[in-house]
Amino acid sequence: MGDKISARKKMIEAGVPWERLDADLDALSRQTRVWFSTKTLSYLRHGGRISEPVYRLGTMLNIKPVITCHEEGYYVVARKTRGWQKSLDAQVKLAVEVGEKFDRVQLAISCSIGNDHFAELEEKLRNELARRGIEGAGVVYAGVSPDLLVHTGPDMVGVGIQPAWRLVHARASPKQTSSACSRVGSSIHCTPSPRLEHHGSAHASLRNHRAQLACAPVCSNQPIA
Repeated sequence: MGDKISARKKMIEAGVPWERLDADLDALSRQTRVWFSTKTLSYLRHGGRISEPVYRLGTMLNIKPVITCHEEGYYVVARKTRGWQKSLDAQVKLAVEVGEKFDRVQLAISCSIGNDHFAELEEKLRNELARRGIEGAGVVYAGVSPDLLVHTGPDMVGVGIQPAWRLVHARASPKQTSSACSRVGSSIHCTPSPRLEHHGSAHASLRNHRAQLACAPVCSNQPIA
């Protein structure tokens, strides 16, 4: 949600007509992707999102699934990994794969209290994107809301990525890109979103910079596919 509000502000400042705002924001939201991992499967089992056999086998094998939102709003498993660190690395890989469609991207990293992986994930994301010639416009650091933690458990980490507003369309189609820019004039260059820096502990930063990691559409309470 924080990224979407920031994009709306930029559009208004750039002179995008009011009648175009909703359509442009909807297009941006549909290209936003998020992934998250949790250290335990027990909360997913109690919530009915995974079965008892899947829970037992996954726990025994130390499976840490990377979960994402399907375009229709369902939670689905994007990648299965063995071990917590591998699940975080898989999130980075998945985000970079999506980022390769664009020239410039906005990032988001979300961590629950006690799981400060902000700097680690940002460094990995920026390095991998830079290797592919993709510019990172900014990073939003966010906490995790209680209404999500009750379903996943207290230990949750997620990342999100979306095209930076001035380049909504995939770079594989130059014609589409120039068309998107022309709506506000070809000379428009959006100012990159400032990184939300940590000052002191991660907890203090989260109190100063609360931003919800966007997932559009909102995920429903359905079993994980």
